[in-house]
Amino acid sequence: MHIKDMASVVKQLEKAIEDKNLTCRIYTEYRSTTLASALIPTGITQAIGLSSAIGIGIHNLATYNPHYEIGKNKLNNTLTIIRKRA
Repeated sequence: MHIKDMASVVKQLEKAIEDKNLTCRIYTEYRSTTLASALIPTGITQAIGLSSAIGIGIHNLATYNPHYEIGKNKLNNTLTIIRKRA
């Protein structure tokens, strides 16, 4: 099922999860493709790749060991929800 307003749905899911005193990590699926840009030998693509890697690392530390992961697939306008722990 395609989601028309992904930001709104994600916000509702996040609130529902956090209202139960659980944690979640929200991420964009296929984000590793931005890391691949670091391999293209131009200054700007390498800077984007490095910035993406740093941002992903900080985000993963801030949301370490979540109860749920919510993956946003912007290409297909779908969400993937994975229960990571009880």
